[in-house]
Amino acid sequence: MEVKLLKYKIISLCLFGFIYSQCSEMNYFECSNGINCEWIEDISYASCGSLTVSQCYDYPGQCYVDSNPGWYDSSGPYCTGGTYQINNSYCQEIEILECSEMDEIECSSDNNCDWIQDVELGDCYDLNSSSACYANGCDGWNNGNNYYQMPYCYGGTYVIEDNSYCQEIEMPECSEMNELECSGDDSCDWVEDIEVGNCSNYNIGTECDANDNCDWECSQWGSWYTWICYGDYYCAGGTYQIDSGYCQESSAPEYQLGDINNDYSTNILDAIVLINLILDGDENWSSSADINNDHSIDILDVVELVNIILNGEGL
Repeated sequence: MEVKLLKYKIISLCLFGFIYSQCSEMNYFECSNGINCEWIEDISYASCGSLTVSQCYDYPGQCYVDSNPGWYDSSGPYCTGGTYQINNSYCQEIEILECSEMDEIECSSDNNCDWIQDVELGDCYDLNSSSACYANGCDGWNNGNNYYQMPYCYGGTYVIEDNSYCQEIEMPECSEMNELECSGDDSCDWVEDIEVGNCSNYNIGTECDANDNCDWECSQWGSWYTWICYGDYYCAGGTYQIDSGYCQESSAPEYQLGDINNDYSTNILDAIVLINLILDGDENWSSSADINNDHSIDILDVVELVNIILNGEGL
């Protein structure tokens, strides 16, 4: 019991420590596990000989104090040992760019953004000087000859103006989706609305003509060589289906990342449930408890869950 209580206290301290930590206050371990934080390496080197004796002791294993006098008697002890490392690395919040701020590589790697190609091209052959030819990246300049051929630029096309840009992908509303799109979106539901009827119920004319499955027929035709209807026309074609299915907003609450206790919200209660699962060694935990998807639940999942809560991603 005491061991379990001690573990609980340790995990709780980590949990609440992360709740009140900003990226700038995190160490390397905390920063590396923060969703919106990144560790910036800032390491430089300097000579131990530039340090005073008192400063020298701050870099054990890199610099050391030589207590013997130097090559002349009045020099006294000094700092030596080659170079020492100055580590000014730090943790900072990841800057989340808007789609409009991204270049092509950044845009192409973001699932929420789409790169729009808008390039005006020119023909290298239209360039009339060697300087313009080479300046625009064409393959080369042919001087031609005075009798048979004029000088010309060759090499296909060149870019006159590049107005390409990155834009946010516009997600269609459920009322705008077809059945396949609707079924692939967790926030939408496809509603089946199929009408089944019989063509014989239609009157001859507009109703029968409006349904592609139905057609006019004659109850009694004339002789084999004439196409004269001696009977009555009626609407035939058997049964038909009219699919008026549509997509609508899902009525079920949307799943929230980190919602371990299934109350449709991610908060400190989920963190407590997760800590208890870890302490109890419960092997029957659901996949929702594995926040970082490494197929185990441990303190890293607690860290990830706390970041979700802090950043409001589970609201």
